[in-house]
Amino acid sequence: MQKQNNIFNKMFLESNLSTVFPYDGNIVTPTGEDDSSFFPNEENYDNKKTYSSFKDFFSSLTSPNEYLLFIKECKEKLYPEGIVLHKHHIVPKHWFRKFIPLLQSYKDSPDNLVLLSRDDHLKAHQILYDMYKRPQDLASTLLLKNDLVASRRIWRQLGAKATNASQKAGKRNFWDTDFQKEMATRSLARVDARETRRTGGKKGGRQTNLNRVLTKNDHFIFFFEGKPVLCIFNCETGTDVLEILKQYKETPMLRVSPLLTGTRKTAYGWSCQKITSEKKD
Repeated sequence: MQKQNNIFNKMFLESNLSTVFPYDGNIVTPTGEDDSSFFPNEENYDNKKTYSSFKDFFSSLTSPNEYLLFIKECKEKLYPEGIVLHKHHIVPKHWFRKFIPLLQSYKDSPDNLVLLSRDDHLKAHQILYDMYKRPQDLASTLLLKNDLVASRRIWRQLGAKATNASQKAGKRNFWDTDFQKEMATRSLARVDARETRRTGGKKGGRQTNLNRVLTKNDHFIFFFEGKPVLCIFNCETGTDVLEILKQYKETPMLRVSPLLTGTRKTAYGWSCQKITSEKKD
């Protein structure tokens, strides 16, 4: 049985996709039945963001754009014999990743495929990335440029985000309160628990603050009660600077960043003046 899907029809026919590849307006549900569960309404998506992305994609195709004009041009090309051709999904595969089964079956249909040379395949993904800024297209572009390391890094990041989102939605592992309690109990049961947590916290804080208010190439003259006493350089965080100040004279000051950035002129008798900055190209 065939079913006229009015919503999908309207989105498709109003877009320029209908000028690039054919679509007769009739689609068959995977079950072969007139099943309203396959209707692409918002409730059939796992989240509103996915549904919004799908609508945005089709909405962007309601007027001619560089990508569709390029695809149409490629479909009319006659590539030389012997050239290796790549299968390219006109509507990218990642747009279908979370879609309902009806659209999943459409993803790999002949109507959504075009044969491109390697250079044209690269250009197609470059145009898509310029239009939508989706990391999947950037990864594909890098792969076609033979930058496998950078491409794989993006796919790993996307996989990690997807895993985290799935675990968060299902309240598993880190997002499971019982799991957190169990991990906390194990950590506190260690003999060196306090030292481990103190050291870990400092390392994390240092990484967060690295090069935020100064770099190794910055030089500061520090004054105590108006007199120049120290020239400080080769530091990467405010904590590095504060430790040097405390070696010269113990101070209750907890943060030196306000002095370094100029938001405070003096603090506990200390003041400073920047004399050199990191060179920028």
